[in-house]
Amino acid sequence: MSARIRPVDGLCNVRDLGGLRTRDGRVVRAGCVIRGDLPHWLTDAGVAELGPIGTVVDLRNATEVEHDAAGPLEAHGAVRHHVPFGHVGPAPDGPPPDREDGASIYAFLVEYGAGAILATLELLADAPLPLYVHCTAGKDRTGITVAFLLSLLGVGDQDITDDYMLTEQAIDEIVRRGRALPSAAVNPDDHPLGRSIDISYIQAVVAALAAAGGAESCLARWCAPPDLANRLRERLLTPA
Repeated sequence: MSARIRPVDGLCNVRDLGGLRTRDGRVVRAGCVIRGDLPHWLTDAGVAELGPIGTVVDLRNATEVEHDAAGPLEAHGAVRHHVPFGHVGPAPDGPPPDREDGASIYAFLVEYGAGAILATLELLADAPLPLYVHCTAGKDRTGITVAFLLSLLGVGDQDITDDYMLTEQAIDEIVRRGRALPSAAVNPDDHPLGRSIDISYIQAVVAALAAAGGAESCLARWCAPPDLANRLRERLLTPA
């Protein structure tokens, strides 16, 4: 098991982004950004193991939030922001993805999730840290958002891919928990993407960012604050 995967009682897919290196030799600071799965089953012992959290970014949709408890982090002082990962503004260019093709879905979701990605980055630039970002599995919506962040910070494509693929260790438990959540009874469409993880998915995100001219070009097109990328690098990376 990777040293970046740490046991937290009640979570199955959680890790600190700290320690990842950028192409120019800087390092993502430990204890700033933690990615994970839904804290629905997080215990008091797990809260202690996770450590103090300042901000929670919840990427789930409205149905998930309505039916599945968000867990105890707010009761322990975190400020939770519901940032649903979904379409805002004009429809993304191009045809919709093949519903059975995970790689094409992931590539499409980079633009489809632009509003949530941008909102998450703005919180990372200003909100109290550590920031815990999650969806339900901590795999798809979280994975795409984290991949965008890491690319913007200058982390290499292979390290972005390797970080995503760490979720493979938890996929069986992710599926079991997902099927046990109350929202699963309300929305029983068990999409194949939710049951699987494949390196081609995250490679499609990396390729989509490259085709768009990089994460910073995406931010400019999404009308992000012009200093956002630099503020994130100053806050989340060690000095050059």
